[in-house]
Amino acid sequence: VASVSCLLVFVNFVYVFNYSYAICVALSSALIWWSMPSVVAALMAGVGIAYGLRLFWFTWQRMHSESYAGKVKIIDENSAAMPLPIKLAIWFQCTLLHTFHLMALYFVAAKGVLTPVIVLGIAVMFAGTLIEALADAQKQAVKADEPDGLVTGGLFSRWRHPNYAGEILLHVGLIIAGLAAVNNLPNMLALIVAPLYIIILMISEAQRVDQLHACLLYTSPSP
Repeated sequence: VASVSCLLVFVNFVYVFNYSYAICVALSSALIWWSMPSVVAALMAGVGIAYGLRLFWFTWQRMHSESYAGKVKIIDENSAAMPLPIKLAIWFQCTLLHTFHLMALYFVAAKGVLTPVIVLGIAVMFAGTLIEALADAQKQAVKADEPDGLVTGGLFSRWRHPNYAGEILLHVGLIIAGLAAVNNLPNMLALIVAPLYIIILMISEAQRVDQLHACLLYTSPSP
Protein backbone atom coordinates (compact mmCIF):
# COMPACT_ATOMS: atom_id res chain seq x y z
CA VAL A 1 0.00 0.00 0.00
CA ALA A 2 2.78 2.42 0.92
CA SER A 3 4.86 1.80 -2.19
CA VAL A 4 1.90 2.06 -4.57
CA SER A 5 0.39 5.19 -3.00
CA CYS A 6 3.79 6.90 -3.04
CA LEU A 7 4.03 6.49 -6.82
CA LEU A 8 2.19 9.82 -6.98
CA VAL A 9 5.61 11.43 -6.47
CA PHE A 10 6.20 10.81 -10.18
CA VAL A 11 3.08 12.82 -11.04
CA ASN A 12 4.01 15.71 -8.75
CA PHE A 13 6.58 15.43 -5.98
CA VAL A 14 4.36 17.34 -3.51
CA TYR A 15 1.55 14.81 -3.88
CA VAL A 16 3.54 12.22 -1.93
CA PHE A 17 3.40 14.45 1.17
CA ASN A 18 -0.38 14.95 1.14
CA TYR A 19 -2.38 12.74 -1.24
CA SER A 20 -0.16 9.67 -0.81
CA TYR A 21 -0.08 10.19 2.95
CA ALA A 22 -3.87 10.49 3.14
CA ILE A 23 -4.50 7.48 0.89
CA CYS A 24 -2.03 5.31 2.77
CA VAL A 25 -3.43 6.16 6.21
CA ALA A 26 -7.05 5.54 5.16
CA LEU A 27 -6.41 2.39 3.14
CA SER A 28 -3.92 0.82 5.55
CA SER A 29 -6.28 1.48 8.47
CA ALA A 30 -9.13 -0.21 6.59
CA LEU A 31 -6.98 -3.21 5.62
CA ILE A 32 -5.67 -3.75 9.15
CA TRP A 33 -9.20 -3.56 10.53
CA TRP A 34 -10.47 -5.97 7.85
CA SER A 35 -7.68 -8.48 8.46
CA MET A 36 -7.93 -8.42 12.28
CA PRO A 37 -11.49 -7.33 13.14
CA SER A 38 -12.32 -6.38 16.74
CA VAL A 39 -13.88 -3.52 18.66
CA VAL A 40 -10.52 -1.92 19.43
CA ALA A 41 -9.38 -2.28 15.80
CA ALA A 42 -12.62 -0.68 14.61
CA LEU A 43 -12.20 2.29 16.95
CA MET A 44 -8.56 2.97 16.16
CA ALA A 45 -8.85 2.24 12.44
CA GLY A 46 -11.97 4.39 12.29
CA VAL A 47 -9.97 7.39 13.45
CA GLY A 48 -7.29 6.60 10.87
CA ILE A 49 -9.83 6.30 8.05
CA ALA A 50 -11.53 9.55 9.06
CA TYR A 51 -8.16 11.30 9.27
CA GLY A 52 -7.05 10.08 5.85
CA LEU A 53 -10.29 10.94 4.07
CA ARG A 54 -10.41 14.38 5.70
CA LEU A 55 -6.83 15.14 4.73
CA PHE A 56 -7.42 14.03 1.14
CA TRP A 57 -10.51 16.25 0.80
CA PHE A 58 -8.82 19.22 2.43
CA THR A 59 -5.78 18.89 0.15
CA TRP A 60 -8.00 18.58 -2.93
CA GLN A 61 -9.91 21.73 -2.00
CA ARG A 62 -6.73 23.70 -1.27
CA MET A 63 -4.95 22.61 -4.46
CA HIS A 64 -7.97 23.71 -6.52
CA SER A 65 -8.68 26.98 -4.69
CA GLU A 66 -8.03 30.37 -6.27
CA SER A 67 -6.04 31.53 -3.25
CA TYR A 68 -3.57 28.65 -3.74
CA ALA A 69 -3.28 28.92 -7.53
CA GLY A 70 0.01 30.85 -7.44
CA LYS A 71 1.66 28.27 -5.19
CA VAL A 72 0.33 25.40 -7.30
CA LYS A 73 1.95 26.90 -10.38
CA ILE A 74 5.31 27.15 -8.62
CA ILE A 75 4.95 23.59 -7.28
CA ASP A 76 4.17 22.25 -10.77
CA GLU A 77 7.21 24.02 -12.24
CA ASN A 78 9.51 22.74 -9.50
CA SER A 79 8.16 19.22 -9.88
CA ALA A 80 8.70 19.22 -13.64
CA ALA A 81 12.29 20.39 -13.13
CA MET A 82 13.10 17.84 -10.42
CA PRO A 83 15.49 15.09 -11.62
CA LEU A 84 14.18 11.52 -11.68
CA PRO A 85 16.80 10.21 -9.18
CA ILE A 86 15.58 12.73 -6.61
CA LYS A 87 11.99 11.59 -7.10
CA LEU A 88 13.10 7.97 -6.75
CA ALA A 89 14.83 8.82 -3.46
CA ILE A 90 11.69 10.58 -2.18
CA TRP A 91 9.56 7.60 -3.24
CA PHE A 92 11.82 5.19 -1.35
CA GLN A 93 12.03 7.30 1.80
CA CYS A 94 8.29 8.01 1.96
CA THR A 95 7.50 4.34 1.29
CA LEU A 96 9.55 3.42 4.35
CA LEU A 97 7.90 6.13 6.44
CA HIS A 98 4.36 5.10 5.46
CA THR A 99 5.17 1.41 5.94
CA PHE A 100 6.02 1.97 9.59
CA HIS A 101 3.49 4.76 10.20
CA LEU A 102 0.61 2.59 11.43
CA MET A 103 2.58 -0.16 13.16
CA ALA A 104 0.85 0.94 16.38
CA LEU A 105 -2.54 0.15 14.86
CA TYR A 106 -1.21 -3.19 13.62
CA PHE A 107 -0.06 -4.22 17.11
CA VAL A 108 -3.27 -2.97 18.76
CA ALA A 109 -5.40 -4.88 16.26
CA ALA A 110 -3.25 -8.01 16.70
CA LYS A 111 -3.77 -7.84 20.47
CA GLY A 112 -7.49 -7.22 20.06
CA VAL A 113 -8.01 -6.13 23.67
CA LEU A 114 -9.49 -2.77 24.67
CA THR A 115 -7.46 -1.55 27.65
CA PRO A 116 -7.75 1.84 29.41
CA VAL A 117 -4.39 3.02 28.04
CA ILE A 118 -5.34 2.06 24.49
CA VAL A 119 -8.64 3.91 24.93
CA LEU A 120 -6.64 6.94 26.07
CA GLY A 121 -4.42 6.72 23.00
CA ILE A 122 -7.42 6.49 20.66
CA ALA A 123 -9.07 9.46 22.42
CA VAL A 124 -5.89 11.55 21.93
CA MET A 125 -5.83 10.52 18.26
CA PHE A 126 -9.45 11.59 17.83
CA ALA A 127 -8.85 14.90 19.58
CA GLY A 128 -5.86 15.60 17.35
CA THR A 129 -7.84 14.76 14.21
CA LEU A 130 -10.69 17.05 15.25
CA ILE A 131 -8.41 19.94 16.20
CA GLU A 132 -6.48 19.72 12.94
CA ALA A 133 -9.69 19.56 10.89
CA LEU A 134 -11.12 22.67 12.60
CA ALA A 135 -7.83 24.57 12.28
CA ASP A 136 -7.47 23.74 8.58
CA ALA A 137 -11.06 24.80 7.89
CA GLN A 138 -10.61 28.09 9.74
CA LYS A 139 -7.31 28.77 7.99
CA GLN A 140 -8.74 28.09 4.54
CA ALA A 141 -11.73 30.35 5.21
CA VAL A 142 -9.36 33.26 5.87
CA LYS A 143 -7.03 32.44 2.98
CA ALA A 144 -9.98 32.39 0.56
CA ASP A 145 -10.52 36.13 1.17
CA GLU A 146 -6.94 37.14 1.96
CA PRO A 147 -4.33 34.65 0.64
CA ASP A 148 -1.42 36.36 2.42
CA GLY A 149 -3.35 37.27 5.55
CA LEU A 150 -2.38 36.15 9.04
CA VAL A 151 -4.98 33.87 10.63
CA THR A 152 -5.82 35.13 14.14
CA GLY A 153 -9.39 33.94 14.75
CA GLY A 154 -10.89 30.69 15.99
CA LEU A 155 -8.36 28.22 17.34
CA PHE A 156 -5.57 30.49 16.05
CA SER A 157 -6.57 33.13 18.60
CA ARG A 158 -5.30 30.82 21.36
CA TRP A 159 -2.69 28.68 19.57
CA ARG A 160 -0.18 29.87 17.01
CA HIS A 161 -0.20 26.54 15.17
CA PRO A 162 -3.31 24.49 16.08
CA ASN A 163 -3.07 22.56 12.80
CA TYR A 164 0.41 21.34 13.71
CA ALA A 165 -0.70 20.73 17.30
CA GLY A 166 -3.52 18.50 16.03
CA GLU A 167 -1.10 16.50 13.89
CA ILE A 168 1.23 16.08 16.86
CA LEU A 169 -1.61 14.91 19.10
CA LEU A 170 -2.64 12.31 16.52
CA HIS A 171 0.83 10.78 16.59
CA VAL A 172 1.19 11.03 20.36
CA GLY A 173 -2.05 9.03 20.53
CA LEU A 174 -0.64 6.45 18.13
CA ILE A 175 2.42 6.01 20.33
CA ILE A 176 0.38 5.75 23.54
CA ALA A 177 -1.97 3.10 22.13
CA GLY A 178 0.83 1.19 20.44
CA LEU A 179 3.06 1.01 23.50
CA ALA A 180 0.15 -0.42 25.48
CA ALA A 181 -0.11 -3.32 23.03
CA VAL A 182 3.53 -4.50 22.88
CA ASN A 183 6.02 -5.79 25.43
CA ASN A 184 9.39 -5.95 23.66
CA LEU A 185 11.90 -3.35 22.52
CA PRO A 186 11.99 -4.17 18.76
CA ASN A 187 8.24 -3.73 18.42
CA MET A 188 8.33 -0.56 20.51
CA LEU A 189 10.95 0.93 18.21
CA ALA A 190 9.03 -0.17 15.12
CA LEU A 191 5.84 1.59 16.19
CA ILE A 192 7.56 4.75 17.51
CA VAL A 193 9.95 5.58 14.66
CA ALA A 194 7.50 7.02 12.09
CA PRO A 195 5.14 8.90 14.46
CA LEU A 196 8.13 10.38 16.33
CA TYR A 197 9.66 11.53 13.04
CA ILE A 198 6.42 13.32 12.09
CA ILE A 199 6.18 14.92 15.56
CA ILE A 200 9.72 16.28 15.19
CA LEU A 201 8.89 17.44 11.66
CA MET A 202 5.81 19.35 12.86
CA ILE A 203 7.75 21.06 15.67
CA SER A 204 10.49 22.01 13.21
CA GLU A 205 7.98 23.40 10.72
CA ALA A 206 6.26 25.47 13.42
CA GLN A 207 9.61 26.95 14.43
CA ARG A 208 10.48 27.70 10.80
CA VAL A 209 7.18 29.54 10.26
CA ASP A 210 7.65 31.52 13.48
CA GLN A 211 11.15 32.57 12.39
CA LEU A 212 9.83 33.59 8.98
CA HIS A 213 7.07 35.73 10.51
CA ALA A 214 9.54 37.31 12.93
CA CYS A 215 11.86 38.15 10.04
CA LEU A 216 9.02 39.70 8.03
CA LEU A 217 7.91 41.80 10.99
CA TYR A 218 11.48 42.94 11.66
CA THR A 219 12.08 43.98 8.04
CA SER A 220 8.66 45.61 7.49
CA PRO A 221 8.74 49.42 7.25
CA SER A 222 7.26 51.33 10.16
CA PRO A 223 3.81 52.88 9.54
